[in-house]
Order: sequence, then structure tokens, then C-alpha cells
Amino acid sequence: LLAVGFAWLASVIANDLFDQNIDQLTNPSRPLQKHVFSQSEYKAVGLTFFLLSLILSAMASFKVMLLLLAYQSLAWIYSGQPLRLKRFPIVATFFAAIA
Repeated sequence: LLAVGFAWLASVIANDLFDQNIDQLTNPSRPLQKHVFSQSEYKAVGLTFFLLSLILSAMASFKVMLLLLAYQSLAWIYSGQPLRLKRFPIVATFFAAIA
């Protein structure tokens, strides 16, 4: 359960890093917008959560680790460059459902 929680937090942080301009208007309470963390600190926290999710899930089983790695990949494709599929409503819903 911790691995899943860390994977989710890592995906939220990745989304926050890619959506900084939008979040200034729509989510000003996010840690990055409130300047709780610098951008580099926030990246480090996200990477730590990502690695912890993989390590903990690998302790459960290799298949669970691959599942969380696939989830993280989908989250990155959804939020990040160059694809940033969240821009396309139907595609974005499809990817969110798969994740």
C-alpha cells in the first residue's frame, strides 16, 4: 500500500511540475505554488517518492513493480512533454482510466 501511495504522490508531483502556469490560477494551494519547496526540491521529493514506490513494490514482487512502473509511465505520458495527452479530452480520459 505504501508503494501505491508513493507512486500516486510521484505522479501528482510530476503533474504539478508540468502545470505550474495553470496551477497559479486554478490550484494556488499546491506546495509549489505556495513556495513551500523550490522547483529543484520538489523534483527531488517526486523522484524520492518514485524510487520508494519501485523499491517497495519490488519487495512485494517483480510483477507489482512492473505494474507501478507502467502506472508511472502512463502518468508521465499524460502530464509531461512531449506528448502531454491531457490536452486532448477524449484521449486524456482514456489514459486516466487505464492508469
